[in-house]
Amino acid sequence: QSHTDECIRFLQEQRRNDRFFLNVWFNAPHAPVEAHIPYISDAIQAKPLTQDPKSVQFSAEYISVIQAMDAGIGQILHLLETRRLHTNTLVIFTSDNGPEEGLGIARPFRGRKRSLFEGGTAVPMIFRLPGVVGPAGSKPDFFMSSVDIFPTILAACGIDFPQPHANDPWPSQFDQVGRNYRDLRLFDAVNHWS
Repeated sequence: QSHTDECIRFLQEQRRNDRFFLNVWFNAPHAPVEAHIPYISDAIQAKPLTQDPKSVQFSAEYISVIQAMDAGIGQILHLLETRRLHTNTLVIFTSDNGPEEGLGIARPFRGRKRSLFEGGTAVPMIFRLPGVVGPAGSKPDFFMSSVDIFPTILAACGIDFPQPHANDPWPSQFDQVGRNYRDLRLFDAVNHWS
């Protein structure tokens, strides 16, 4: 709830024509799963989504954290609407990776968190900007990546994408820290928790 409360406070300070950037990282659902008390009693009484014994049945604690996150996002979107900020505010919802082992399923994909299969990398991505993105409920038939978010935001704001230095695709901050960036390991797929 503290994430939501801080977002609400920030949004209440914004005026209709102010430009602002708000980045919200809910830490749920994430291990360790801790029950959110306002939602746990409903979650305990929730009916299974399916009777299929092969399907993952989510714990009441897991359901409660999903409900808490959903309620928080709902409060933020509702405030944008009541403050009449929703018509010129781009909202992006996405995840960083697929589900953790034992906490979720990535069907129909293979793999999960820390996997390079689609189950670890293909996640929901929702863009909301009434009258610009849509129509509501539309499902584009193309893939995006989180690296597409920055140029998409620039385009939505009418800002040209900055050009890289001549003959060098890396940003200048790598040069400024005195590191030989051509020798950097850019991805480490080692499972540090095993």
